Amino acid sequence: MTDEGLYTTDNPCQPILVNGELMPTVPVLDQPSFPVSLKGINRHLVCKLSAPTPSTTSSPTTFESTAKIFVINADGIFVADLQADLDFTSIPSTKYPTTITYDSVEKKIYWTDRTDKRIYRADEDGGNREVVTFESTNAPEGIAIAESSRMLYSIRLVSSGKIHITSLDIGQGIAFPRNEAIFVTGVYASSTLVVDEEQGFLYWSTGGFDNIVRKLLNGSGGTETVYCSTTLNNFYMMSIDLSRDPRRIFYLDDVDERAFYMDVNQPPTMTHELTDYMHDTDFGEEEQRRIPLDMSYFNGALYWIMRVGHEGHIAVMTDYDQSNRSFDLNKPLEINEHSRMLIINASP
Repeated sequence: MTDEGLYTTDNPCQPILVNGELMPTVPVLDQPSFPVSLKGINRHLVCKLSAPTPSTTSSPTTFESTAKIFVINADGIFVADLQADLDFTSIPSTKYPTTITYDSVEKKIYWTDRTDKRIYRADEDGGNREVVTFESTNAPEGIAIAESSRMLYSIRLVSSGKIHITSLDIGQGIAFPRNEAIFVTGVYASSTLVVDEEQGFLYWSTGGFDNIVRKLLNGSGGTETVYCSTTLNNFYMMSIDLSRDPRRIFYLDDVDERAFYMDVNQPPTMTHELTDYMHDTDFGEEEQRRIPLDMSYFNGALYWIMRVGHEGHIAVMTDYDQSNRSFDLNKPLEINEHSRMLIINASP
């Protein structure tokens, strides 16, 4: 197949925020730093900012997007269209929501609650809320969904940092609440799970939070370490670009407040740090004390919940792996130390 044969007339890419404006992106073939003729090297489509075109009118251009961003913390769940003004509104939730994920099959958001240690789900606007799991003595600390197999995975804190990872069938028509089954037991982990259903893995961090591991979704075999660090302390939040092969993992070191990315099956020396590029020139000295609380890879760009001084911001980095990368902080928003986010292509 030729490179040209990989293009289609449809554009699967969504607009992204750049300098406070929603800009269109288009699918293009990535440009590897090695000869594309090498055996076993595959090029793939990535989303890039489309080239600007001369304007023939003074009217501003607008872009329609179905992408939404959810921010969840102890104060509730908030949602906004992923566009320039990020006008967040509160939706019905529970007393102390902590982590959130999305099921595009049934168009439901799922979240955990620290108060009664349950998992809930509802429509994208918070309506039709259901209790998914029974009340537990172990707090749920992270969730992820394998949509094709209709399985919900959850981290359950047991004691002294040790956790179980549980699984739960969420197939259509199944009655809730339900009991969870043990998927992995007796390990240390962060609060982030990532499902890669295409390749059949569940990812999380473990050990002293300095390893990233994965296990087959079918439960067979043991865990496989895909990255181990001898210098970092706590891989707290993690996101994965599932369009790449090998997969690309983005993660935060919660102790040192640093951000990195690496490709699976690459040596630790191939890790790339993004921390030094996370500056917005529109902010003064106080901006230098910026603390990333969560991160998400979406449509070719990286998004953060960032505490800057005494304010919270949504930050976005485009062209993160290029020399002309950009980093912008959006308007302040109300956050706390436990703020988490979710970005989705929502139902129309």
